[in-house]
Amino acid sequence: AYEIYQCDWSSDVCSSDLSERALRAQTQGSLEQLVRVTADNVRGYLRAAAQIVQVNRANVQSGLLSADDPSGLLMNFQALLDSVPQLNGMLVGHADGRFTFLRRDGAEDRARYARVIEVSPARQVTTTFFDERRRPTAQSAAPSDYDPRTRPWYRAAAQQPGTTIWTAPYVFASSQQPGLTVAAGTTGVDGLAVVGADVQLRQEPGALVMMEAGTRLADVVKALNTLGATPQDLLAGLES
Repeated sequence: AYEIYQCDWSSDVCSSDLSERALRAQTQGSLEQLVRVTADNVRGYLRAAAQIVQVNRANVQSGLLSADDPSGLLMNFQALLDSVPQLNGMLVGHADGRFTFLRRDGAEDRARYARVIEVSPARQVTTTFFDERRRPTAQSAAPSDYDPRTRPWYRAAAQQPGTTIWTAPYVFASSQQPGLTVAAGTTGVDGLAVVGADVQLRQEPGALVMMEAGTRLADVVKALNTLGATPQDLLAGLES
C-alpha cells in the first residue's frame, strides 16, 4: 500500500518531515543491503575478534599467557595482528591502571604502534613505533593521562566479569578512528584484567572478500546503531 502526503512546500515542518522520511528510507536501504550480505562472512568478521579475545582470556586465566608481562603480550599481539586482518589492535588493561596495547599503524597499516603503561614504582608510559619489519624506529616516554579503567571496553567488561562484551561504536583514543572493541575480564591475584581487541570500522583488503561490491562494515554498524541495535543483535539475526 502507498501513502499520499500533501504539504505546503514552503513549510519547514513539511521539509523536516520529508528529511525524517528520507533518513528512514536510507536506514531501511542499509538494512536491506545487510540482508543481502553473505551471512557467514559478516558473522566471521566479528566473531574472529571475539574468539581471539576468548582464547587470550582463557590463556591468561590458565597461566599460559601472563597479563603481567608486557613483552610477552606484545609478541602475542604481534602474531595475531599479522594473521587476522579484522583486528586493528589488541590490548590488556588492569585494575591498577597498567596497560599493554598494540595496533596497526603507518602506510597500509603495515607498521605497528605499541603503548605500555606501568604504575610501579612510579607511573611510566612507553610508546614505541615499529616499521614493517617490526624493528623499533622510535620510542617515547612522554607522559599521558590515559587510563584504561575509564574506557568503555574496560567498564563494560568490569560489570560482567567472564562475559565477552562488545562496545557501541566509539572513537579510539590512539588513532582517533571509529571502531568497536570486544573484551572479556578475568580476575587474578592483582584484581581484574581485561583482554580486548579493536575492530576498526573500515573494510580491510581481503577481509570481506565475499560481500557484495560496495558493502562496508561501517554501513552495517551505522544502520544497527541508528536502530539502537548492537553487534550481538546482528549475530543473533544472522543465526535465526
